[in-house]
Amino acid sequence: MTKKLLAALLFMVVLAAPAWPVNRQILALQQQVSLLMSEMQNLQQTFTANLASLKTLIGQNADNINKLELALNTLQHSVDRADANNGQNWQQANQQFQALSQSLSDLQARLNTANEALQQIQQAQQNLPAPQTTPAATGNNGAAAASGGGGAAANGSPILPAAQLYQNAVSDYVAGSYPLAASEFHQFLKAYASDGHAPEAAYYLGDIQMKERHYKAAVQTFDSVLNNFPDQKVAAGAQLKKAYSLIALRERSAGIRELRNLIHHFPHTQEADQARQELQALGVSAR
Repeated sequence: MTKKLLAALLFMVVLAAPAWPVNRQILALQQQVSLLMSEMQNLQQTFTANLASLKTLIGQNADNINKLELALNTLQHSVDRADANNGQNWQQANQQFQALSQSLSDLQARLNTANEALQQIQQAQQNLPAPQTTPAATGNNGAAAASGGGGAAANGSPILPAAQLYQNAVSDYVAGSYPLAASEFHQFLKAYASDGHAPEAAYYLGDIQMKERHYKAAVQTFDSVLNNFPDQKVAAGAQLKKAYSLIALRERSAGIRELRNLIHHFPHTQEADQARQELQALGVSAR
């Protein structure tokens, strides 16, 4: 009886044995499914949060784009208004320039008329007969008067006072009457070589010679300025224009040497700056 009962129990155990592994697998599978569902829920929540953030950023970018478009439109309107104002300013400046040019032309015409009248007066003065000398004035005193300095020319024609002759020469120089101005500067330097305006007169004479392309004569005149008046304010300009004249004569090396000497002796002048620019244009250094 006992053996039968044990056998029955063993049989039941054998029959029930396969059910335990199956239950464990189902439980494990259920746990995995539950874990997967939890992860899916977390992923869904994360996706929802990221989507909300992305929508917020898109909205902010849209606002920024709208603000940028508004700023660009405002800037465009400002540029348009500035262009319109510039057009009006340019027209006003052009009108003022034309009026100034007309005034300058009128002034030049008046100056030319005055110069013509002055030339006629000077011609009339030169055509006046020389005063007759008395016999008592002849002899040694008369010879001394005939050979005297700045008061008369060698041929006996009268010479204007230094200030008046110099002013006439400068006026003709400014008016562009270069031949007449050169003649007057020549007379001034011959009659009043020790006058205070002699450096400027020599400089203007050399400048006229350079303008008229008499470069060799200009070099000689500027040399006289540099030799006789080295400390005058016209010395730097004389050396600069001497260099220009030498370069025009195709004496490039001599011209470059003068420009470098100018920079060395007058380093902080406007003429020195012009000399540096000329050397740069020639493709050489200032040293």
